[in-house]
Amino acid sequence: MKISRLILLGCFISLFTHARWEEISTPSTDNLTTIEFIGNIGYCAGSNGTLLKSSNGGQTWNSITSGTTDNITSILFLDNNTGYFSTSTGYVYKTTNGGASWTNNKPQTIGAINGIDFLNNSIGLAVGDNGAIFRTSNGGTSWSSLGNFSVYVINDVEFINDTLAVAVGAQGSILASSDEGLTWNSITSTSSKTFTAIEKINDSTAAMVGSSGLYSTFNSNTMTASNEQIIDPDPTPDLLKDIHLSSSGNLYVVGYNQTVLITNPDWKKWDLDSINNLNSIHFLNDTIGFACGANGKIYKTVTGGFPLSNNELEIHTLSLYPNPATNRINFKGLRNQENQLLIYNQNGQLIINTKIFQNQYNIESLKVGLYFTKIIGAEGIYNSKFLKK
Repeated sequence: MKISRLILLGCFISLFTHARWEEISTPSTDNLTTIEFIGNIGYCAGSNGTLLKSSNGGQTWNSITSGTTDNITSILFLDNNTGYFSTSTGYVYKTTNGGASWTNNKPQTIGAINGIDFLNNSIGLAVGDNGAIFRTSNGGTSWSSLGNFSVYVINDVEFINDTLAVAVGAQGSILASSDEGLTWNSITSTSSKTFTAIEKINDSTAAMVGSSGLYSTFNSNTMTASNEQIIDPDPTPDLLKDIHLSSSGNLYVVGYNQTVLITNPDWKKWDLDSINNLNSIHFLNDTIGFACGANGKIYKTVTGGFPLSNNELEIHTLSLYPNPATNRINFKGLRNQENQLLIYNQNGQLIINTKIFQNQYNIESLKVGLYFTKIIGAEGIYNSKFLKK
């Protein structure tokens, strides 16, 4: 387990609250892979065709019909009415009425469509497995295959300016098109890691993230990738899944183990060892942002992802005994004062959230299995786990 002194951008409801993130209730327990906002309207999608919509700036979410049970891999809205999502089975779905109904095309015959982007209401690109790239010139009514440009999966695509599009994928794959996606060239990359996402910074630069904490930038003037670095400082960096540029100019990156990295101006990391992963992040403005992940979780910040103060919380491991336990667990070294106890099951679901005033807790009501505990005290956060027998 990681032990470090960090400003905490944590993982569960109470821990996120300490860092000014809060968990927003959702009607889903599925893996949420992508989140998108167009103005005050939000969409979040994931496995098993899960599609959620918020009409009040992300404060409440409701399930809407997607028309599929496939895993949704990406979602994009051009305006309040027109939107698209892609699936793990090679489909691109389109709505013209704000998600009330959807039509579909199947550009990819074998494999997934992983990312989509549009230059305008007519010209769009879709990328996927087997190095495949597809293009539409009629707003997604039909898609043309441009060919397979890599033996590796392509994970994301982004229009950088009015003519340039860049796609990224496995084994350091970078592909660029200078003619609105009609023809493509491979860009030399020094990385053998997987690029998972790309985000436009300005008309000449994009940022890319990927496996093992990888971060790199693409420069359209030189048509090169550079500035490669590992922005996750852990000995075993997390897989980074998504990157987003806020209106204030901060880059936000999310990934596995609840990783949240922010550049302001240097990269800062808030991380807590957990069993829940983050897959996507989106900011509405300078301060309000959302992240989504496993187990139907959506989190919201109203402080730009930063704590309200510079106070640091110290993260500790905490011994408990007996372990395995039957009736009661005792926390070794915990002071007899008011502490907040959170217990999660092995699926990451919060099942107990209570105050304790002693260094022990009765677990007779728990079912047999593995549990994770987090105690929030005045001195910091205490992590542990136990087996109920």
